[in-house]
Formats: sequence, C-alpha cells, structure tokens
Amino acid sequence: MNELYLLFYGIGVGAWVMSSIKDILKEKEIKKIRAEVEKEREKFRKLPEKCPRCGGEIKNIPAGVSKRTHQPYREFWVCDNPNCSFTANKKGGHFICRWDKTQNQKGRTSEEKSKARELKTKKEEAGDTDEIDVSQIPF
Repeated sequence: MNELYLLFYGIGVGAWVMSSIKDILKEKEIKKIRAEVEKEREKFRKLPEKCPRCGGEIKNIPAGVSKRTHQPYREFWVCDNPNCSFTANKKGGHFICRWDKTQNQKGRTSEEKSKARELKTKKEEAGDTDEIDVSQIPF
C-alpha cells in the first residue's frame, strides 16, 4: 500500500513540476515578446523623417472635413510620392504607420487619357459598326 501511495505522490509531484516549468517558459517568452513590442513602439514615438517604404518626404494633412463625404477627419501624414501607400496616424502618443496596403486610385490622374469617347456624327458611328444598310440590298 505504501508503494502505491508513493507512486501516486510521485506522479502528482512530477505533473506539478512539469506545469511549473511550462509556466516559467511561457513567462520568459511573454517577457521577450513584450520587450520586442516596446522596442518597436519606441521607433514610432516620433514620426520618421523619411518614408520607410520609398524614402520620399512625408507631408502633413491637417484635420478637416471631407469634400466627398462631408465627414470630419483627424490630422494624418502621408508620403509625398503618389505611388507609395505610406500613411501615419497619431493615437495615444504613438504614431501608427501603415505602408503595406495596396493603394487604389479613385480618380483620374493627369497622366491618364480621358475615357470619354470622341463625338462623332451618327453616320460615322454607323459606318464604324458591322451593321448592314438595308436600303442598299436589292430585292
């Protein structure tokens, strides 16, 4: 009976030791991750001088009201390069930077040609199609 008691006692103590070791390892990893996060936050306590994506200048867009939606927006910073998607917002004393999103052009740029088709007379327009003029068919 004594051996059975020692066996259960050993299993219990072993399980407790293993769970304690796992907890210690988890705490070490959590501390390591927190240190890395704090190091990354420290980088963005101030706004970068140049765009981290393309190296362009960063310009400030002051708070205002949207012309399209008429909704107010906060102050933010963007890259001066129109092909770059870097943006930064200030929240809680830190700058939250984003530069990995794809940027969709919503309007026509000056380099693009107008998609409006040229005005043609109705005769020219009919001549461009593959339609057959019925008046020229001899029956």
